Amino acid sequence: MKPISTGLHYIGVIFCASSAAVIVVVIAAMIWLSTAPREVPFLKELLIRNIAMQDLVQDAQIISLKAYLNVETLELEAQADAFNIELPGGDISIETVRLSSPLQYILHKKLGFDVLLFDDVHINVRNHPNIHIPSFYIEPEAGNIKQTHIAIDLSQVAQGARVSGLFEIHDSYISATMNNEHIPLSLLALLGKDFMGVSGYTTGKFYVSFGKDGVVQYADTTQDITDITYKNQTLYPKTPLTLDYASFKADWKHKNSEVTLSEFTIMRDKAICRGDFYYSDTDMRGSANIKMLPINMLKILAPETKQGKESREWVRTHLFDGMIDKGSITFSNDVENPFKAILHMSAMRAVPSPKIPPLYHVSGVTTVTQDTLRSDIHHAKTLNNTILKKGTIAVKSFARGAAPMDVKIEVDSNAKDVATFLLPKYLNKAQKLNLKPDMVQGDVEGTASLSFPLYPDRAGLGNSSFDHVTIDVAAQLRHVSHPALLGDLPVRNMAGTLKLNNDEVHVAAEGLLHNTPAIIDATHIYAEGKADTDYEATLHITDGNLDKFNIPISQDYVQGVTTLHAKASENSVRQHIDATLDFSKAALNIDTLNWSKPIGKAATLKVQQYKADGVNKIKSLEFLSDTARAKGSLVLNEAGALQSASFSELSFHNNMMALDYEEGTFPIINLTASQFYAPESKSGKDEQPFDFLLGKRINADIDIFYYKGVPFKDVRLRSVCSNALCSSLSLNTMHHNHRIDAQIKKDNTGRMLGITIDDAGALLTSLDIMDYMKNGALNFTGYYQDDLEQRPIKGMVTVKKMKIVGVPFLTKIFTLASLRGLSDTLLGKGIAFDKTTADILYDRGDIHIEKLAAKGDAVGVMVHGDMSINTPQTINIEGTLIPSYALNSLPGKVPLIGEILVGGEGEGVFGTRFSAKGALVDPNVSANPLSMLTPGFLRNIFNIFPDVDTHHIQEKESPYGGRHQP
Repeated sequence: MKPISTGLHYIGVIFCASSAAVIVVVIAAMIWLSTAPREVPFLKELLIRNIAMQDLVQDAQIISLKAYLNVETLELEAQADAFNIELPGGDISIETVRLSSPLQYILHKKLGFDVLLFDDVHINVRNHPNIHIPSFYIEPEAGNIKQTHIAIDLSQVAQGARVSGLFEIHDSYISATMNNEHIPLSLLALLGKDFMGVSGYTTGKFYVSFGKDGVVQYADTTQDITDITYKNQTLYPKTPLTLDYASFKADWKHKNSEVTLSEFTIMRDKAICRGDFYYSDTDMRGSANIKMLPINMLKILAPETKQGKESREWVRTHLFDGMIDKGSITFSNDVENPFKAILHMSAMRAVPSPKIPPLYHVSGVTTVTQDTLRSDIHHAKTLNNTILKKGTIAVKSFARGAAPMDVKIEVDSNAKDVATFLLPKYLNKAQKLNLKPDMVQGDVEGTASLSFPLYPDRAGLGNSSFDHVTIDVAAQLRHVSHPALLGDLPVRNMAGTLKLNNDEVHVAAEGLLHNTPAIIDATHIYAEGKADTDYEATLHITDGNLDKFNIPISQDYVQGVTTLHAKASENSVRQHIDATLDFSKAALNIDTLNWSKPIGKAATLKVQQYKADGVNKIKSLEFLSDTARAKGSLVLNEAGALQSASFSELSFHNNMMALDYEEGTFPIINLTASQFYAPESKSGKDEQPFDFLLGKRINADIDIFYYKGVPFKDVRLRSVCSNALCSSLSLNTMHHNHRIDAQIKKDNTGRMLGITIDDAGALLTSLDIMDYMKNGALNFTGYYQDDLEQRPIKGMVTVKKMKIVGVPFLTKIFTLASLRGLSDTLLGKGIAFDKTTADILYDRGDIHIEKLAAKGDAVGVMVHGDMSINTPQTINIEGTLIPSYALNSLPGKVPLIGEILVGGEGEGVFGTRFSAKGALVDPNVSANPLSMLTPGFLRNIFNIFPDVDTHHIQEKESPYGGRHQP
């Protein structure tokens, strides 16, 4: 209504001012004007110029302005055919304006009129052709020249709209007191384009007063507005602003352009906003209290002023949904504190940064100033099931690009969400942890602090804020499980702490590693492009689980719990491990060394391992117990299997040695020992000779070698053996100053085994195989039967100069054969044999004797059958006994007589058949003395002896030279 009132004011002022200006010519003017209506010079131009000086008026036009002095009524009458005013939002056109003003007002320079008539009024709003007022009629009250009742009917625009009230003309001002009903808000478009798109209706009252110059001096109003909709593509690009109700009490003063909203109320659904506002040329201040306001309506509460633009923009673009249960907003043009909002929120959604997952169901208090923000979160959720119990989000300055956003929150989360948060989509930290969110289980509780610049481009950083994030996380782990933490550690039910910052991630927890109780302390450093990881772990490893931790110790050796304490340091190119294994709670049993340790006895193994450039080496290995020590180094392959070993010290029981080992098709063992005790076989049946060397290549030099407690000096062994057989062997040693030699080699016949023992009787007695044999130089030459499964050995044994003493079953035979003298000799000094030969087949302790012949001065023996030196030792033989061998064979040497009696030289006269079966020490024995009386019975029986018949037995060369002849 202001444009209409202003126009009316200007018309009255101009007409009154024109009369006063021509007082000096009033008489002439009165005569001139009283004769007829006339065009008054300069009156139209003066009126248009004054109108055009108003801020809202862009242009004005007056058509055919005429004036007439009514001498009878002493009133100046004026009429214009048309009056047009152009405003920013539209224009107003009035046809046939008529005015009657008393001369006394004009002469006294007072503004007033008796009659002000308009034939037609048109109000047009640009881009809003629907806003149209077709008629506007004013009629004065009879007899009242100072008050004019104005009634305006807008029923053609909107049904029920009405403006009514008093329009008063005073000596120095014009005032209007009006009531308005159901007036469309679309009329606000007349005030400017910012109000275009507003719809709704307002009802209330207003008062306005104008000065003589046409300027509004004061106005106040009380309005109730309903069904408000505001369509503005800039402020509300997606959804128009809608309000159920708004009301305000306001006044305006021309002096200092003061605007005061003493009270305003805005309502939408259950949301209420009440406050006040003051504005002047020198001051601006306001406040509002909010209740049950949706977060998405915050835009209407933050005036678009230069102060605090960034902070309010951040609130509008980062806080969504939810409700402001209560809040307060204050603003002013105070440089120090132009804006402040305190908002108590619930069920809010917030997106602090693209690299922070959105927060849901947020409750808390947010404080916003012109340049800062602080959100005190009481409760929130993020990701899948992460709960933020409390925390803060703070921005120190929205205006400075380098100023950070600081986030500090207390988190109660599941491990899956934490793993997700650490991966590239969000923080992009701890890649070395090898986290797989879908496979991680458990819960995490702790605190997280983040700091990052809001606008990195303003700080000259030129990339994402989270490329410059400062992070500090401290959390408690509860029942956390992951199949491959830190690369390859399958952890389960871990409880402990997690620390994460820009330089490193640190895990200290206790749980299960490979289902083994473990305490883990691991740090991964990734600052400055590093990829260094340090581990420290204590584990209690049960039977059969050593291989899960890449410990190259056979599980057959360990029974019980092994405590492992290990420290490891690694990066992309190398790994270093220090480990100590404590076997105090485990039993150790190494059969191959015949060494064991019971549970409760102390034993430790310390290892330093290094991996780099394809090298996997145990640089230092030290084992210590009360009965064993080892010190050396190992080289492993990539899978952790042994490639080579070197022990500078290796001692167990009384063994003291140094050993080198190299893995291959057949491992190579180089052994140097001052003394070595050979482990005894645990099998029920003995092996073939040298089977214990199978699958190895051995070079051994041993000062003293003990086998079954028997010492052997200066042992020199060189052997090459596959898993099935020994292809080459050379063994030399001394037993009681008697030499023992053995050799395996291949020739045209096959794989030959040769053994020479200077004193076989002493050796057999020492080894507790038999104690009946004394002395005897033994030579064995035989061949392995490699075409048979057990690879038995077939060959000839020759023993010279031996004596048999106290063999029980021979004593029985001599007794049954009525050879009491031989029996006494056997039990006394023993019976000497110059030479014994035997064709045998040896198969793992079982001996098959095809033919054995032994001769001596007292007796000769011929035997065939089987015997076993395994436990129990058994015998099953048959044979012939020839007493007084030298005498008994003499007739065969006599020409002609020998041919007649015994068939010739080399044949005896008397003999006794016998058999022995059962235990070797006490077999069942039988003898046939009648054979002694049978002439010719032993024909050719002694052909086996070389010195009897050289045509049947050829001398064989010893594999060791001419020193040993069969």
